Amino acid sequence: MVIAPVSVTFESCPAKILTNSSSPIVVAVFPVNRLGLRIPFGHLDGKFVVNEGSEKIDIVQEKRDELIFKTGDSVGRLVIFYYTNRIPFPIQIILNIENSSLAMNNHFAHFFA
Repeated sequence: MVIAPVSVTFESCPAKILTNSSSPIVVAVFPVNRLGLRIPFGHLDGKFVVNEGSEKIDIVQEKRDELIFKTGDSVGRLVIFYYTNRIPFPIQIILNIENSSLAMNNHFAHFFA
């Protein structure tokens, strides 16, 4: 029950993706067990394909279950497909790239509210 995969999910770090990021963004794909937890030492062997928004990012590195990239100055939607032999259909990952100056202004406004 703990090591048997029932689904696959993803996470991005950081969760909020901003333009002109100085640190790389990591998108990780991993198997999940029946408890909804990440399977320890569970890895997938797959391939990432950027379907929409490839001009908005610069890929730094692609591993078997991680995609590492940096953003440019373009905002918008990023659609990534992850293909693996374990699943008959690709996993669709949709991320939004937001303007870093607007995010800082919103943070500043919440600080003084």
